[in-house]
This record gives sequence, C-alpha cells and structure tokens, in this order.
Amino acid sequence: RIAPGPSRHVRAAYEGDDLLLPSAFQARVLVPAAGTLRSSRRRARNGGSVTFTGRLRGLPLPPGGRTVDLQAHYRGAWRTFATPRSDAKGAWHQRYRFGATRGRVVYRFRALIKRDGSYPYEEGRTPTVSVTVTG
Repeated sequence: RIAPGPSRHVRAAYEGDDLLLPSAFQARVLVPAAGTLRSSRRRARNGGSVTFTGRLRGLPLPPGGRTVDLQAHYRGAWRTFATPRSDAKGAWHQRYRFGATRGRVVYRFRALIKRDGSYPYEEGRTPTVSVTVTG
C-alpha cells in the first residue's frame, strides 16, 4: 500500500535470496487535486449575488497560495468566469453577480484545480454546486 499524499515517484526493491534474483521497479503515482466548493445561497434573483467559498485539500500548499478556476456549465460546456487565489492555508472566496438570466435557470458550478509546478497534484475538480436563479 502507498500512503496518501501528493503525486510522486515510488521505488520498490527486493534484495533477492537463495531462490530469487534481486528486483526493483519505479512508478509515478498520479494524484488528482481535491478541494471543496460551497455557495452562500442555493437560490438567487437576477441582479443578486452569491459568494462561492472553498478550500484546497492537499498538502503541501505553496506559501503564496494557488489559483483555482471557477466554472459554470453553460450551453453544454464548462466556462471559466473567475480565477481566485487561495491563501497559504488553501482557503479562497469569490463573489459572483447574476446579470442576464431570464425565467428560471439552474446553474451548475465547479472549481477546477489545474496542474501547477508549485503544487504536487494533477488536475482535479470539485463536486458541482447548483444555484437556481429567477429572472
């Protein structure tokens, strides 16, 4: 078993014995980034706003924090609308104001954590959060 943690190289070796020859292998363990996403409200009116908050789960975090892409699912694709930076503890927040909704629309949001050299995890996504907006 491999202990939880960031993406890394793992090396295992067997020294051999009277019956078996020595053997070794190396593998790269790829771990997706993980985080949380919450919205301050589940319902809003057009012109109203919602504050999204979240936290990166993996350690170690870069001292200057790291960016996350906030995305909304719109017309069949995920579209980035904000890129907040986390603090040194991994917490972030972003306010969003709805401005062009007509009728009643349920929007789905997620945070995308892209791969970055300063953060030892692969690309990851948070679970989606829905907000119902009435125009």
